[in-house]
Amino acid sequence: MKSLIKTFIVLSLCLFSLTLLAKPTQAIYPHWNFNNKTDYQKLVKINKFIDANKGENFVAAFDW
Repeated sequence: MKSLIKTFIVLSLCLFSLTLLAKPTQAIYPHWNFNNKTDYQKLVKINKFIDANKGENFVAAFDW
């Protein structure tokens, strides 16, 4: 039972951290308008791309 609870906690923390990774923050993108839904969706797209391709040994540049 204890191992099941530990597994649940670890999985919950992993899923929670993954949701945080894709969400852009004003601290990371200080010059973007977070009140503009279109701009914010672009940041979400950028963050998802970065998270999905970490460690792939290539560079991506975004110019919107």
